[in-house]
Formats: sequence, structure tokens, C-alpha cells
Amino acid sequence: MFAQNKTEKKDILKDELIQALLDSPYEGLVVVDRNGILRYFAKSSEDIFHIKQEEAIGKYVTEVIKDSRLHIVAKTGKAEFGGVIKVGNMERVVARFPLMKDGKVIGAAGKSILYSPQKLERLYLKIKALERKVESYKENLSNLLAAKYSFEDIIGNSQPIKGAKKLALKASQTSSPVLIVGETGTGKELFAHAIHNASIRRSFPFVKINCAAIPKELFESELFGYEDGAFTGAKIGGKLGKFELAHGGTIFLDEISELPLTTQAKFLRVLQEKELDKLGGREPVKVDFRLIVATNKELEGSVEKGEFKKDLYYRLNVVNLKLPPFRNIKEDIPFIAHYLMAKICKQLRRKVKVLSDETIEIFTEYNWPGNFRELENVIETLVNICEEDVILPEHIPPEMIKSVILRQDGKINIPGVLERVMKEAEKEAVMKALSYGKNNKVKAARLLGIHRSHLYYIMKKHNMKFVNM
Repeated sequence: MFAQNKTEKKDILKDELIQALLDSPYEGLVVVDRNGILRYFAKSSEDIFHIKQEEAIGKYVTEVIKDSRLHIVAKTGKAEFGGVIKVGNMERVVARFPLMKDGKVIGAAGKSILYSPQKLERLYLKIKALERKVESYKENLSNLLAAKYSFEDIIGNSQPIKGAKKLALKASQTSSPVLIVGETGTGKELFAHAIHNASIRRSFPFVKINCAAIPKELFESELFGYEDGAFTGAKIGGKLGKFELAHGGTIFLDEISELPLTTQAKFLRVLQEKELDKLGGREPVKVDFRLIVATNKELEGSVEKGEFKKDLYYRLNVVNLKLPPFRNIKEDIPFIAHYLMAKICKQLRRKVKVLSDETIEIFTEYNWPGNFRELENVIETLVNICEEDVILPEHIPPEMIKSVILRQDGKINIPGVLERVMKEAEKEAVMKALSYGKNNKVKAARLLGIHRSHLYYIMKKHNMKFVNM
């Protein structure tokens, strides 16, 4: 008896919930049979159509709702969404759809999906605004994943540069992997951009990754991506990996020698099978991208040491593009220096400064261990600190001049430069001696092999502070 009462209560609750849904004030549900006779008229519809529920049921639908098309939907079996009917001075947006049983139309139902066309218009405007935001995000993402440079941005007329550009242009016409080898600052990324922009994949993403900047434990999630819930802390909805982002385009892996051995094996499979396994994924994901990698190391040595997989190296080393350091393209340095001066002054909105012949001579004779990047940094520094319109040797960092003079054995002939370097060296020697002697003048003079009075003279000449110990 108790169980039966419990079941009855559940049924009553269920019926009440269903009835509450049918009489929802947000919809105004109306149902007709296949002949257009009203069989259900929600309580909430009474206020909309100004007729009592009991009076409406049993009547032909158009007698109650003048502009109704429910009787037509009941005959055609075709749903109608977004229609507008006028009730008094109000307009209502409605949806009409057929009711089916065993594949046959047995009636039709209609309900107000919004209270008025004005609300529908507001919803439409919100949707359009969201669409514009999505398009904006897509455009920004497209810009972020676009190559910025072309072969026209690669400056230089020396034979090594011309040869590198010629080989890179040939490589851009294929989809084979390219291995770019060169010292830091020789323009490896610049060439990667140019190859992509000259290829048939230029309209697709250009994704770049610095392998040295990614923690080892994050390599797989960054490259391969992951599914929702793949691990604790995983982003809701999962994440696209860099390989998927590069689909159809080019992926550029800088500092490829830093790729962990554990990731190298999976990377090789992606290259061979053209598919990847996302973390937490059930099915492989097909990918198609062009691969360009770069390194400032000789990968053959890493292979011999067991730090880089031999089969992956062979897979990467299809087109081997070696970029020359600045010391091997000295004839290009004046042209590059003038180009950078104009570019940086424009970026900083400064009047373009002139590099004197003596300055260019020092630039040409300097070894530039940091190559293009170091030259760019030096010129930007000169643009910021030099107040004169002409950059003279006296404005150049002393360590550069000292390096040139020591390497040239004094052959370089620039008035005043040697004297300046000697002064800088003298001051630097005194500072180091004072540091080693913990600012004790007697110890410092002894370290330098001079009398204490001579030390005081040098310190005074260079405006160095006296601190008694």
C-alpha cells in the first residue's frame, strides 16, 4: 500500500511538471489536429489571444488566431520558423512545426519563441556582434600566424648571400623539409619567412616555435595538443597543438637541436605518417604542413653523441641551407648598416643619422660575433644616445674599437681612436685592481705594478671616486 502511494505521488509530480512546461508563459503553446481543430491551448495563450482556454479548444484555429498557419503546416508537414503574427497592437514571433506518428502527420504545434520582432532584432544584432568578434579574432590569429618577410627583405649582394637566396628560392617551390644552419643572428628565421611567402602554402598559416624556449615537460602538449580532460589542469575543451595550427601551411622549428629525445620519436612518426596522436585523443589526426627547421649547431655532432636521432636527422636534412656569418660577407656590411640606420630611425621617429666613412670602416673590420642581431643592436643604441647627426668613431662602443685595433695590429688608421681605447683600458685595469684589492689603494697599486701616487693620479684623471679603507 505504501509503495503504491509512493508511485502515485511520483506520477502526480510528473504530470504537474509536464503541465507546467506546457503552460509556460514564455512559449504560449497551441496544438491542432490534422484538420486544423484546436486540441490544446495553453493557459499562457489566454493573455496573448484574449480568449479562455475552454472556449478556444474545439474551434477551427483561424477562428481563434486570425493569421495562424497551423492548419497549413498540419497538411504540408513542413515546419515554419520565425513567422510573425499580429495580435491587437502587438506582433509575435512564432514557430510552427508538424507532429508526426508512424511517419504520418497527425497535427501541428505552434509557440511564441520570442515576445516580439523587436526582441528578435536585438537577438540578431547580438549574434552579428558576436560574429564580428569571431571574425576579428580569426583575423588577429591569421596575422599572428602569417610570415612577415620576403626575399626582398634579405639584404646583401655578396656571393654567399646570393647563393643562399638562390637555394632558398628553389626550396620554396617544393614541400621538402629545409634545414637552415647558421650562427646566432645570421637570419635563419628571416629565410624561413621568405621561403614560406614564396611557396604555394603562403595563404595558409606560418607557425614558428623556439624549441629552446619550451620546458621539456610541455613539449608534447605544445606540439601535438590535447583533448578535454587529458590530464589534471588541462584546458576545458582541449587545445590545438602547433602541428594542427600549421595544417596546410608551414611550421618553423628554431633551435631544433633542443628537441627532447622522447619527443623526437613522435615527431618522426608525424613526418612519416602525416598524422599525430593528441594527448588523451582516441583517433589519429591527419596533418599536412611544410617543415622548416633551424639550428646554430652542427647536428652531425649531436647525432654522434646520441643527443639527436639519426633517422630524424636524415629526414630533416633534405635541403641544407647554410647561412654565412658577417665575417664572411664584409662587403655587405656597409649596405646593411645604412639600411638598418634608415629602418631604425623610422621606427623610432628620429631624423636619419649619417654613418661616417671612419665608422663604416670600423664596422667592416669588426668581427660581429652576434652577426645581424648585434649590428642592429649597436645601431639602435647609437640612434638613441648620439645627439649629433653624424655617427663618428668616438660614439662607437669602446670594446668594438679595441677588438678591431687588437685584431688589425694597429693597421687601422683613425685619428683619436687608439688614444680613446688606451684610456678606456687604463680605467678598466684600475677598476679591476681596486676590486681585487677590496678598494685598498696600496694593494691595487701593487697589483698594477705602479706607485700609489701614480694610482691616485690615474684615478683623478678618470674622475674615479676615492674611498678610504
